[in-house]
Amino acid sequence: MLKKLHSGMIYKFQTRFNLSNYSMLWISYAEGFLLGIVFGYLFL
Repeated sequence: MLKKLHSGMIYKFQTRFNLSNYSMLWISYAEGFLLGIVFGYLFL
């Protein structure tokens, strides 16, 4: 159920902003990198 919800949200985001799968990979990479920096700064 959660997987369906998440994939539906990703599909809607992709279609709304006309993004390819490759650009979604870069967005998720950048998001993880930035969150890693923030959490590393806060906890270390």
